[in-house]
Amino acid sequence: MAQKKSTAAKKKSSSGKKSTATRKSSPAGPGSSLIRDLHKLLEKQNFKNEAEINAFLEKMTGQPVPEFVSDTGEDQAEELVMEAYSLPPKRGREQVEEALSLDPDCIAAYEFLGSVEEHPAIAIAFFDRGVTLGEQCFLIDPEDAEKYMGRCWGFHETRPFMRCLAKMADCHFMLNQYHHAIGIWHHMLELNPMDNQGIRYPLSAFLASLNAEEFAKLDKEYDHEPSTFMRFNRALCAFASHGAGPAANKLLREAMAANPHVAPMLLAKDAPEGMPTMYARGSVEEAALYSFHAWVPWIGTEGAHEWLRKA
Repeated sequence: MAQKKSTAAKKKSSSGKKSTATRKSSPAGPGSSLIRDLHKLLEKQNFKNEAEINAFLEKMTGQPVPEFVSDTGEDQAEELVMEAYSLPPKRGREQVEEALSLDPDCIAAYEFLGSVEEHPAIAIAFFDRGVTLGEQCFLIDPEDAEKYMGRCWGFHETRPFMRCLAKMADCHFMLNQYHHAIGIWHHMLELNPMDNQGIRYPLSAFLASLNAEEFAKLDKEYDHEPSTFMRFNRALCAFASHGAGPAANKLLREAMAANPHVAPMLLAKDAPEGMPTMYARGSVEEAALYSFHAWVPWIGTEGAHEWLRKA
């Protein structure tokens, strides 16, 4: 992860800052403009307490959110990047270059350039630039760090930074640089313990194979959630620690009952390619999302494949 930090980094306003080559939709989602406008509306209110927030939201129920005109280079750059996801890759890159001419520190622009880059090693350079800018904007100044640390998904302006971190970790993962990916995942949970991005799942899969104590600590932090992801990770951790005993076998049966598609994917000759963006519980998409990262620690845990095949 980037360690170099420029002391001359330009601060971005908190009022709207913001690998596949054919991705068409913005990572912020189809309602991202509405979300941005809602954030700007809320930021203009200067609420003094939670009661005022609730009263305002109740008053706004059923009312349209006013649209805010992009009147700064930063806002205009962000708009161009959001639009670029709906364009052909070449035209999208040209539009993002235009965005960077308006705001050279536009984190979302570097996220886009990394997302459309085919080679992970090159994509890392773009994501790394976005991460460095994010650290400069949100974490270096003590006042900023106090505001954002531990809540780095709760602000609209920090999300491109967090997405750059996640995508950079995935690039390291695809290059078999697992220690780099694990380090980034740990850092992301420090920045956002709520873990809206689901970073605990790939991280805990590796911890299950490598460090049972750390896995148990992470599992406890999220109240031993009953998701398919954590069920399989608990089974792997039990096997890696104590072998194929009654406890591990029971955990594996429970995991396979939660999603029967996972085991065949983990036993496949090759790891799944690409990750679904949406899934339902027990679905093939959920299995593919879990197996994309977990295939490596499962195949890397001695005896786990044979144990899984027998089950």
